[in-house]
Amino acid sequence: MLEKANNARYNDSKSQTEANLNKTNNRLVNKMKNNMQLVILVLIAILGIIIVEIYSINAKYGLGVYEYIKYSMPLDEEEIEYLENNELIYGMDRMAPPLSYVDPENGQNEGMVVEFISQLSIDISKDIKYKPLEWSVLLNELNKGHINIADLFESEERSKKFLFTQPLYVLNGKILGDSTIKSKDLDEIINTKLAIVKGDFMEEMTSEYFSNDKEIEFIYTSDIREALGLLVNGEVNGIAGDETVIAYLLNDMDIENDFEFIEETLYTKNVCLATKKDNEILLDILNKGIMSLKKQNLIIQIQGKWFGDYAPEVMDIREYDLFTKILVLAILIVLFGILWNSSLARRVKSKTNELNEKKESLRIIVDTLHDGLLVVNSDNIVEECNDSVNKILKLDSKDIIGKNYLEIDELNPFVCHLIEETDRSEEDSEQMKKINNSYYLVTKRLYKHESNKMLIALADFTEKHINEQRARQESKMIAVGQLSAGLAHEIRNPLGLIRSYIFILDRHSQKEEDKHAVSVIDESVQRINGLIESLLSFSRLSKEEYRIFKIKKMVDNIVSLENKRIKNKKIDIIIDIPEELEFNSNEEILKMCIMNIFNNSIDSFEDNFNNQITIKSKIIDECHLNIKIIDNGIGIDEKDLENVFNPFFTTKKDGTGLGLYIISNELTRIDGKIKIESEKNIGTTIDVIIPLSEKSKR
Repeated sequence: MLEKANNARYNDSKSQTEANLNKTNNRLVNKMKNNMQLVILVLIAILGIIIVEIYSINAKYGLGVYEYIKYSMPLDEEEIEYLENNELIYGMDRMAPPLSYVDPENGQNEGMVVEFISQLSIDISKDIKYKPLEWSVLLNELNKGHINIADLFESEERSKKFLFTQPLYVLNGKILGDSTIKSKDLDEIINTKLAIVKGDFMEEMTSEYFSNDKEIEFIYTSDIREALGLLVNGEVNGIAGDETVIAYLLNDMDIENDFEFIEETLYTKNVCLATKKDNEILLDILNKGIMSLKKQNLIIQIQGKWFGDYAPEVMDIREYDLFTKILVLAILIVLFGILWNSSLARRVKSKTNELNEKKESLRIIVDTLHDGLLVVNSDNIVEECNDSVNKILKLDSKDIIGKNYLEIDELNPFVCHLIEETDRSEEDSEQMKKINNSYYLVTKRLYKHESNKMLIALADFTEKHINEQRARQESKMIAVGQLSAGLAHEIRNPLGLIRSYIFILDRHSQKEEDKHAVSVIDESVQRINGLIESLLSFSRLSKEEYRIFKIKKMVDNIVSLENKRIKNKKIDIIIDIPEELEFNSNEEILKMCIMNIFNNSIDSFEDNFNNQITIKSKIIDECHLNIKIIDNGIGIDEKDLENVFNPFFTTKKDGTGLGLYIISNELTRIDGKIKIESEKNIGTTIDVIIPLSEKSKR
């Protein structure tokens, strides 16, 4: 009975535990689902706003996003310089009212496009001059460069010669006819005389539209007013041209009731500003100016002054702006409503836990006063910070508390990895940041309560990080040095035996192919021996032996060792080092470094003409020793420069490829640097820079 009771209690306890676990799991799953739904809603809303804005830009300006951004930028230095150094001349049609014309009474340039060019001149801060021309010569003047701006229809043929801006407005091409053709369709017009302005776009369209079998005779005029005179006098049956210009002149001449437009339209074309094909910088300037005026809705305002029923099609930006704002507002209202309903449930719990959160904030700040600390709420507002943050950021508390932590410029480099919204749902994290040659451990700690608050800690790890790096590097170098020495000694023993037996084989070799084989083996053994010598040098260099020595004396000794090779290659050696310059460092490392570089310089000469090596040394910035070795040898290919410090990389026939690799590592160990600049067949310059100790600064 007792055993049964114990089993029953065990089963009840197990069931209760499983039930609690299931409840906890369900709560976690529901929370994750709610968070995921909110994230999806926000992303959908953002995507919807982006799509609306892209549609709005395309609808308002007829441009893609890239062109819109490009043309919305201010003039750059190159464009400003172009405007300062070049004259802008707008070639206007002298008889195309109300677009552009010369007023016969006062001789003034008038018209919608003239006023638009005037506004454009103000916007780009450059005086644009006007040059009235007959249309028949205007295109030729633009092509020759006598003018550099004109308003034209864009066509495939014209695009071969000119560059076109974004559209200004749209014009329709129609035929105005007398009683013989006014009620006919275009296909029904035959045996007719039509007046056309010479060189106008309509000339190209009518020649394509009307075939020769219709027996249509084209009478060419210098402008529309002349063409209307022919129509009034009965010399032609119709005029083909821009509907807007023709309608304006009909009204001006008070003959609008005598003639009618054929209902069918020949073309509907964008009017743009054009410039020569090679003048892309002016094209960008014009596009930026046009974009600025479009944003101010000046084109529709100027149009209202000049046109009546036959106004050209111009986009009223205000209509699309209103539509876009209403649509974006609707999206935001829906999103706000959803988020508001979701946040209501959290507010009650937030108020209940507020006191506990403040106590926890105070406790964490007191516990870690040596670090820079910030408490950030769910709205990304800094609620509290300590003095360490003020010192690190060099700001007062009033410049931090109450501000959005993402908008504090001095703080941004530390917390840029926390900006993503997903960080709020992750566990505590930390990341090392390098800022202005200092290292900081940036830690994010989430509050235990469901408040979306977090604590950001900034700990200065500069000294510890550098010490750890140095310790790791030194350990590696010591291990490599020991390994190199061991391997070198172990390899030398069998290598000596090989060389001995090569000597014996060489004495007994009779055939030429046997002697060649022995020679190849001997060369390979010598190469292996060279590698071993380099490894042994590396192991000897790794010792910590520092002392004060004179730089010039060390360099003189190195040069004297290579005196024979210097004479053979007729090299002039120039040593520019003060006699009194002393340095406290590892002499063996520096000597091996200079010797290796000096030997490479000697090897770089292929002839015996004007060979020169210069060795200089001086103190720079009062805290570094600089040794510079310059030669005018064959130089190094640009493609090889990035590999010269790699182990076993060499461009010399008998090189080991370890010299520069070893000295680069050794210089790094003592905080030194080596830099190579070289140009093929010109020469090479190598800079060695080592920080000075206090004893070296003399």
